[in-house]
Amino acid sequence: MLALRLEYLTGRVVATAYNSRNDLEWPPHPSRLFSAFVAIWADEGKPAEQRAALQWLERQPAPAIACSDIQKRSVMTHFVPVNDITLLGSLERYFTKQEQAKLKLAEIKAKLEVADTADTRAFDVLKSEHAKAEASFKKAESAYLDCLASLSTWTGKTTDAETTTARYLLPDGRLRQGRSFPCGVPDDPVVYFIWPDAPAKELYDALNGMAEKLVNLGHSSSLVHARFVEKAPDPTWYPDAQGEHILRWVSAGQLQRLEDDFARHQGMEPRVLPFAVTRYRKGSISSEHRPPASIFDSGNWLILRRVGGARLPLTRTAELAQVVRGALMRYADQLPATVLSGHESDGSPARDPHLAIVPLPNVGHRYSDGAVLGIALVMPRELASDQRRNVLAALGRWEAAARQQSGQLEDEAPTLFLGLGHGIEVEVERIVWGEPPLYNLRPDAWCAVANQWVSVTPVALDRNPGDLFSRNPAKREAAYAAAAEIVTQSCVYSGLPRPEKVVISPTPMVPGSAAARQFQPFPLNEGKFRRVLVHVSLVFSESVQGPVLLGAGRFYGLGLFRPLTKRGSQR
Repeated sequence: MLALRLEYLTGRVVATAYNSRNDLEWPPHPSRLFSAFVAIWADEGKPAEQRAALQWLERQPAPAIACSDIQKRSVMTHFVPVNDITLLGSLERYFTKQEQAKLKLAEIKAKLEVADTADTRAFDVLKSEHAKAEASFKKAESAYLDCLASLSTWTGKTTDAETTTARYLLPDGRLRQGRSFPCGVPDDPVVYFIWPDAPAKELYDALNGMAEKLVNLGHSSSLVHARFVEKAPDPTWYPDAQGEHILRWVSAGQLQRLEDDFARHQGMEPRVLPFAVTRYRKGSISSEHRPPASIFDSGNWLILRRVGGARLPLTRTAELAQVVRGALMRYADQLPATVLSGHESDGSPARDPHLAIVPLPNVGHRYSDGAVLGIALVMPRELASDQRRNVLAALGRWEAAARQQSGQLEDEAPTLFLGLGHGIEVEVERIVWGEPPLYNLRPDAWCAVANQWVSVTPVALDRNPGDLFSRNPAKREAAYAAAAEIVTQSCVYSGLPRPEKVVISPTPMVPGSAAARQFQPFPLNEGKFRRVLVHVSLVFSESVQGPVLLGAGRFYGLGLFRPLTKRGSQR
């Protein structure tokens, strides 16, 4: 366990919610703490041991939080003097032009350094562009320095604009802008952030060193004292995929994203800090009362949202999943890791669960059309960190290649193209941060805690149950009973309890889905034993945690179930 004790020294908290200027943030979001550590690391000169500690921390799950309730004070609007470089008018414009010219020069210089000198014509064009960019930068730099000098010396003459600017800089003439400072007084000024695992000693020491230098969290008046401790009270807030409260945490690569963002805005331009949306539930829960869960992770999904190209029906789920897996395999280390390929190094089927690629369709409401809205990369719950990195590395290389081809910026998620043959192409983009705009692209649409579940894509049965369409009632009944038992065993294989009721059907049970016979045969490869596809309804004696993915096609999006909850039934 790793626990951070944070005490608000003044007994009050001043912190604005990320999505409302008039609301107080409570409990403090864990991503705020991470960003504070990053600021300390940068001020310290970016020591390597602290960087390693931050990279370890960003890969951890969202922490549980122990804190008291808080008494929120009425929010008052205060009109405060504007402290903005834009008051200096022309100076700000000249500075911006200088920075733009500098970036352009650096870009062309980088291209020139790796240019092929054998291609004389292209090389000469780059040299010419470099000379022009260098001249533009020197001109912009000179103009900025001249403007700066003119503001620092007085010639005895002033223009009307300069007089106005000078008046705004004096105390009596400063412009004032309305600001609100949401504030609250917690019943107990101490907050604990609690992670399940602790790092190695050198990483722990680096984290504690940053905690010792933390002086405020939120507004500068929210003074704090922070230390990592050995013991912590029971959490009052804990991560829960079905929780009603949204808090911000981070994901792997957060430190690099913050560095890239700072290189762009230099602490001057407006910006929004990247974060990972995490649902929390208020209360306390012990491990023995946690609902049974499948082998697949209910959070930290990587979502590829469809942004263009063909609008595929969910009946082509397996084909689309196969194309995505093929792309990840092309950009993976060779030989591809088991988590990507689904096979051991000797070619045999993987002994442990591996990556599931799950197309997410538009289903569950009266206007559903069954079209694929995006694709989720769903990793096993107990996946080793090195295997998880293999998935992220393959996706990162795929995106880097697409970014290089399209010329998109480093901090943008590039468009990825999925070719299905016959001129059919689907365009997708990874959702970098924030909650997906469509409900069916959110993990909580598929990962609720419920005791009733129905299939959206049919289950590919692990073995042949017999003739489900036999004219002989006895044979047909026996086939349905065999299919129900096969599905029951699939539940057990997936880490779920035995359902108390299993209903087999050839027809869909969710609006927007399609009959089992309309789906492509599975497996798709010719010569393989084709599985029987059936729709299924499950009832468990106790609620279970999704996602529920069952059957032989569960790693290709078949056997995807929808929870029957009050919220889900309204969608």
